[in-house]
Amino acid sequence: MKNHFKSLGCPLKSINPKMDAFAICSRFKEQGWPLCSTISMFDFYMNFPEEEKLRIQSIELFDEFEMWHEKCRHYVLTWACQGAISVPKILHSKSGSLIFDNMSAGTLNCTYELSSQLIHRFGHQVALLSSRFLIVSGGFGQLKKRHQRLEGLTCYDTVSKRSYLVPSSSIQDPLGKRMFHSMTKLTDGTLVVIGGRSSPATIFNTVVSIHCDDMSQECASYTAETVTHMPLPTWRHSQSLIHIDGVEHIFIFGGRTAANVVTNESFILNTKTWNFSEIPSLDIVPSPRHSHSAASLDKRKFYVTGGLSKDERILNSVYVFDVATFSWSELNISGLLPRYSHSSVCYNNAIYLVGGISGFSYGPHSVGMIDLCTNTAYEFELKIQAPEYPLILSNHCCYVYEDRLIVTGGGGNCFSFGTHFNEIDICIEFPEQACNGTVLKD
Repeated sequence: MKNHFKSLGCPLKSINPKMDAFAICSRFKEQGWPLCSTISMFDFYMNFPEEEKLRIQSIELFDEFEMWHEKCRHYVLTWACQGAISVPKILHSKSGSLIFDNMSAGTLNCTYELSSQLIHRFGHQVALLSSRFLIVSGGFGQLKKRHQRLEGLTCYDTVSKRSYLVPSSSIQDPLGKRMFHSMTKLTDGTLVVIGGRSSPATIFNTVVSIHCDDMSQECASYTAETVTHMPLPTWRHSQSLIHIDGVEHIFIFGGRTAANVVTNESFILNTKTWNFSEIPSLDIVPSPRHSHSAASLDKRKFYVTGGLSKDERILNSVYVFDVATFSWSELNISGLLPRYSHSSVCYNNAIYLVGGISGFSYGPHSVGMIDLCTNTAYEFELKIQAPEYPLILSNHCCYVYEDRLIVTGGGGNCFSFGTHFNEIDICIEFPEQACNGTVLKD
């Protein structure tokens, strides 16, 4: 951004030093303004009444929350006054009074490598078909020098670091060009793709079963068929693989609907009969949300973290669904940073939350860790020494490979400077920890 305005002959001089709200107000007070308040445009917008935010949302279909909130986060509104004039109430930050950085646990070791252009996308899904081959589905990326929603599958060889498009052997591929869908790999290697959208007005209501050939050959193909339809088509939902009576089921929760409604409905898909069943009314149910994340623990429990509410509040709640008791419960987690559009995995008695949008002006490249033994959250900073490869840690995917956390893809449509795709894959080393609330800091 600075280089852009410098090239136009109007450099943004006031942002050369890194300034926080305190520094901005101090500068005004040094110039003789006794009363000063500053607020980010994100907090300013969040101070609107819920009715006003819902009115704004209803003006047109909109599904680019991440870059909208990030843009607002990088601008501030400053009010300085003298005499009897007071600071307007709407300039009083509500979320800014919450402090989460007291749970900082240092930095995580990480490396990066350039990824194939076929992987440059966001709003996609990935699944490890084997210890070697990663399957990438859908999303928004670049193909034949055009930015577009992507169809079909892409295979990434983790050994040779090569990527290639996988053709469909079906006459009509039911996958289509979808993004913000879910994809789950079953024990037998079958991939199950559920929901998603092509545009905010066009939603996929299909459940597609995919069978892949031997991916060790670049001539491999896949077969896809529609096996059923969703009772409530959604996108930006979460999926979790669970076991019920020895049969694999996929648990779908939340998301956005065709009516532009944020839901907390839940459905379970039987992967043998391809029948959906609705969850009966329960005493405790997570509030409606989308762009949250779910991480499964041994197919017996899964944890739903964060998300964005219907009035665009960024959530930091954690809910766990227990298959044995068929019930939800909310975990009381201290020190957890709000976030959405993040990814999560369960590993070694902890949940790791990668990136996401928090609405705060610090720690954009971070990994949260929830110690499941103590219900305590920690925040780790990622120091990636690659200024030539700007990184947006939202709308990405992550997976565990050889006891490391791999982050692939991600990006967004910038409102000022066009579309950005992350061009690097990040390899993160898990922190050394014990199941007693102790995290060994850097």
